[in-house]
Amino acid sequence: MLQQVLYICKIVKYIYTLLASAIITTSACTSQKIVKPLEKGQQQVSANLGGPLIGFGGLTIPVPLTSVNYARGITDSLTIHGSLQTTSLIYKTIQLDAGATYGILQPKGWKPGLSVSGSLNVLTDMREGNARLYPQLDANLYWEYGSDNFMYLGSTNWIELVGTKAHEQTQEKRILSGIQFGNTWVTPKWSFTAESKWLAPTRSSLYSVVDYKSYSLAGEPRGAVGIYFGIARRF
Repeated sequence: MLQQVLYICKIVKYIYTLLASAIITTSACTSQKIVKPLEKGQQQVSANLGGPLIGFGGLTIPVPLTSVNYARGITDSLTIHGSLQTTSLIYKTIQLDAGATYGILQPKGWKPGLSVSGSLNVLTDMREGNARLYPQLDANLYWEYGSDNFMYLGSTNWIELVGTKAHEQTQEKRILSGIQFGNTWVTPKWSFTAESKWLAPTRSSLYSVVDYKSYSLAGEPRGAVGIYFGIARRF
């Protein structure tokens, strides 16, 4: 009986360490907040689940990162939004972001719409009070079909402002980029989104602490591939 309890504790500790490492190293790996701007005065609350795919217990599973989001249309082209990454709270880290999405081009037939987003991400360690800021710049092409459904393809870029990593090591790579593809199904009040993201496609993940599942280039796994699901309510 004691051995079984110790074994279960070992598994729980392993899962905790794995998820903590994944959250810390993939803070940028969240789904898109707003791709298609909301209408003027329209509001939206949403929840998202998903993250990078990792190997665990012989299976490939997504890291269960969660977030809640709020957005409001200021004009038909400009939407402001903010989010709280709820999974990070378990590991005593407050992760918030706030920003705006602007529609540059409207979709028309086979021609896609184009939107750009700018956000500021704030991560605060509640144990020691350390805080870090990460500007984020995104761009998405999106195609409408059916009534209001749309698919999108874009890029995301997190910018590292601090020049040093842990143990005073030089921060050589200051931009963490990713490529995302997704689809949103829209009803009069609700919308449902599925998205896949390839984060850091040019960086090797061969010797990563976490067993990320990803595509390979030049014989090495690169970055991390994630999947995400979201549900939103407009009012």
